[in-house]
Amino acid sequence: MSCPFPKQYLEQTHIQDSFTHPFLGVDIGEATAIIVHGKRFTVMGENSVIVIDLRAAKLAKPEKGKLQSATGLRLHVLKAG
Repeated sequence: MSCPFPKQYLEQTHIQDSFTHPFLGVDIGEATAIIVHGKRFTVMGENSVIVIDLRAAKLAKPEKGKLQSATGLRLHVLKAG
């Protein structure tokens, strides 16, 4: 049975990784691809693509070695087509 979106995004650490580059985070599921057309892309394949949009997010400054927190981020789960 396939997961409707990439399983690794169920893990908080992958979202935390997106905070280090506060623009867009893209996670492409297994057996899935994106075709880039300038500033847009098309999803192809069996699973979904998750896009975390941090452009308008407010990131709190974490203590050294602690987890990051943020508000105002947008999450998109996109299927093929």
